[in-house]
Amino acid sequence: MLSLERINEYVNVVRQQIRWKKAGFRVAEEVTNHIIDCRDSYMARGLDEKIATEKAIAETGDAVAIGAQLDRVHRPKPQWGMFAATAALLMLGLLVRLFVFNNEDRTGLMSIRLLFTRLGVAGMILILPTSQ
Repeated sequence: MLSLERINEYVNVVRQQIRWKKAGFRVAEEVTNHIIDCRDSYMARGLDEKIATEKAIAETGDAVAIGAQLDRVHRPKPQWGMFAATAALLMLGLLVRLFVFNNEDRTGLMSIRLLFTRLGVAGMILILPTSQ
């Protein structure tokens, strides 16, 4: 049982490095299975469980480094389709406002709306997660 606790400690350190929590559960399962397979392989060669577990963990590598590498791989993909649909609807709304509801008194107000629309689109682009 101590070997399972040691494996869980290692996996938790790996998992803490992964910012996308949805992927963290899957990665934890994969890393756990990998270490258990390595441990079982060492035990089949005659090592006792504790030594086999430590060798399997050592062979897997530094938990923080492994977690950081897995964090770079497991990132959510940007929803470009949703972004494009939102931007298109935003532009359509602005055009409708400009041509249908346009008053001569409100041209200054329209320029302010356009400015804030540009700022909103820029903010949407900035908060989209980047994929590597």
